[in-house]
Amino acid sequence: MVEKSKSSIFHIERIKAAFDDRRQRNPSYSLRSFARDLELSPSALSALLNGKKGISKQKALIVSQKIGLSRSEGMVFLLSVVSHHGKSPELRNQAKQKLQRTLEKHLSTEYLTKEAFSNLDSWHDFALMEALELSNCEHTVKWLARRLTLTCEQVEKTIKKLEKQKRIVFENGKYRSLFTETTTEFDVPNDGVKEYHSSLLTAARTSLYKQPLHQREFLNMTLAFHKEDLTEAKDFIRNFQEQFAERFYPKNKTKDAVYQLSVQWFRLDQEGG
Repeated sequence: MVEKSKSSIFHIERIKAAFDDRRQRNPSYSLRSFARDLELSPSALSALLNGKKGISKQKALIVSQKIGLSRSEGMVFLLSVVSHHGKSPELRNQAKQKLQRTLEKHLSTEYLTKEAFSNLDSWHDFALMEALELSNCEHTVKWLARRLTLTCEQVEKTIKKLEKQKRIVFENGKYRSLFTETTTEFDVPNDGVKEYHSSLLTAARTSLYKQPLHQREFLNMTLAFHKEDLTEAKDFIRNFQEQFAERFYPKNKTKDAVYQLSVQWFRLDQEGG
């Protein structure tokens, strides 16, 4: 068995946990087999687990995928590797600072499973949770219904669901969200996710016709495209969303409105023809 490190280092702990999990399912599974599965040499894996030597960013990405980390955990994994084994003190220091911020965000984020997201059939859940953060929120069904242009019945139903799921709690006369951010894994087929996005498209259509121009921004682009760049394009969009959130969702600013950022990237033509 792999010995536990004296100090908790994220990338080392995740690798050890993955190895222990495989050993429990197959007692004959060896560290050499594990190294093969991670596309590392046994000596490189041993040096990595002992904290004597690091791996490149490219190898770190491969390893994080091989041990089944989510996209968010993979980001923390990569920052952990660079913060301990970066080529320069400056690079390591930058990674350490970003790692600390990312870990704080990771711990306060709700990661919905496919099953949990199946219960999200509209935009009401997230909108209500965000409305609770508004500086003038009155924390009553009537106020929330008026602010979100919902019926009192819709708000009551949403509140009951969120309380049952332990995503909000009522304390000292106020509702409070138990998470600062909620996310789900990418590229997972899910009817609940489809219904959720469909409800947002309906809300966007309503906004297009009813909201004044200075309160919204609608843009679109149609372009001929090279299919092999699809993965890179999707990553680019996802990185933009994360950067947008970091810039415009600060914790220390007063919040007085609930907005929705939606980006659609889909194919217009069909194969052949």
